[in-house]
Amino acid sequence: MSFRRVSVAILAIAGIFLLSLFGVRMAFLEQERVAALERAEIGTRELARLLEQYARRTFETADLVSTRVADRIATLGGPAAVAGDEAFHDWLRDLSTRTTGDYIMVVDEGARPVALNNLFPAPDLDFRDRRWFQAHLAGIDRHVGEAIYSRVTREVLFTYSIALRDGDGRLAGAVQIAQRLGFFQQQAEASEIGRGTVLAMFDAEGRLLARTGMTPAMVGRSIAGTDLARRNMNSAAGTLRAVTVFQDDERIISFRRLLDWPVIVAASVPVESALAPFRAALIWSGSIVGAVAVALIFLTALALRLARREERAREELARANAALRDAATELEQRVA
Repeated sequence: MSFRRVSVAILAIAGIFLLSLFGVRMAFLEQERVAALERAEIGTRELARLLEQYARRTFETADLVSTRVADRIATLGGPAAVAGDEAFHDWLRDLSTRTTGDYIMVVDEGARPVALNNLFPAPDLDFRDRRWFQAHLAGIDRHVGEAIYSRVTREVLFTYSIALRDGDGRLAGAVQIAQRLGFFQQQAEASEIGRGTVLAMFDAEGRLLARTGMTPAMVGRSIAGTDLARRNMNSAAGTLRAVTVFQDDERIISFRRLLDWPVIVAASVPVESALAPFRAALIWSGSIVGAVAVALIFLTALALRLARREERAREELARANAALRDAATELEQRVA
């Protein structure tokens, strides 16, 4: 077999092997990419379920606590009767440590604080501009959720409040329960589905109530009117990919609507973070394929060199045999 045929055969075998290896690795990597996205979707759905349970428990507890406070205020004679009452302040403080653990505030009909669990005496502030108080002025007895930047504690909080009414049904004040956002931060940091995991809670109109990493600048933000809202507002639950108003990156988002409260919860992770295992597999596969390719190129080059050497040896042997035959012929002619 000629050197050209041998070299073609060697190169063909090496090429087929490399293409086969590359094809197998590409199929594996595609499976890994799909699996990574599926794991992220499952993880965000589980986080959304956890957040749903937290939201339901939080608002149910807030309703029980605020109702208990309202009953005690009614027994004592109304908001004016507890203003400056240190014993009532101590009772609020003890109640908060045994229930919500956050902030309880009572305001009068002018939206001025008369009692707080964390501060005595109550500060001279005016909350008439708050949306929760405006809702009570409009006749709503229970107001679920509003994100605020607290004028008392200088924290971002979300709220639940109930109206206090006198015997004639007029607004006499309100009890507000304000919650910290620690749960949203802790659960996101503990999540294993990827860096940048975010938990969020919205009211039925799409206004942000609470969120991982929430800043005062995010208070009042809403997803109403966005593509994300149009795709999920009418569904009880779902998983989708979208860009939110809070980040520029595409995210895998799982959301759930609470049936007994006007609240929507959502958990999300950046697609880029979800694909981190895929990128690790891609780097590993690239290293393996590269190493195999280098080794195969070296072996191919060695095989071609040996084939070329063998071809040269055959050519030299052929020339030597020809020269020997010529010499034998010449000798026979001389003898003849």
